[in-house]
Amino acid sequence: IQDFLQKRIPERAAALWKALQKDRDQGNGKIYDLAQIPFWLVMLARLSGTSGLPHNRAALLERFVETWLDHENNREGGHVIHDAQRQAILDSLTELAWEGLRRSQNYTFGKQEAIRILSARQKQISATSLITLGQDCSLLNLEGETLRFQHQLLQEFFAARKFALQFTARKNLRSRWRTPWRRWKF
Repeated sequence: IQDFLQKRIPERAAALWKALQKDRDQGNGKIYDLAQIPFWLVMLARLSGTSGLPHNRAALLERFVETWLDHENNREGGHVIHDAQRQAILDSLTELAWEGLRRSQNYTFGKQEAIRILSARQKQISATSLITLGQDCSLLNLEGETLRFQHQLLQEFFAARKFALQFTARKNLRSRWRTPWRRWKF
């Protein structure tokens, strides 16, 4: 981990390594454990800076999404994303992920199906613009007429946002708990 950080981000490597050691030594270890997995280590190296380590995976993925939206907003020729649109984008991707994850893990949408789902949720940004933006921000992948999240973890992150919103709103989530393995294991 330390060697990777030194090669990848030499200017911040010492501070990030110290923060990871502190996380590990204080018994938390949640972020340190993530850093042992190359996918998460690359993300930590890219996104951890002066604001320190994220608290958990969700916070790390939230930084990832926000960073890509900021990049797209600020790059030359990028999409200008206003605050209301930013929230609409997050909410729309949350609904899309939720709908997909209800069907199966890493669900792949037909383009027209995704447009229908995205169009029904909000009016701040068109579904086709949202798909284009999602591609430009490395959140969605459109191949021909097939749309999916760029990575399964992104779909799970967005679906978890919906679950967290329902939990915060004190909705009855009893029907969401499924443990089919219990039938055969016990």
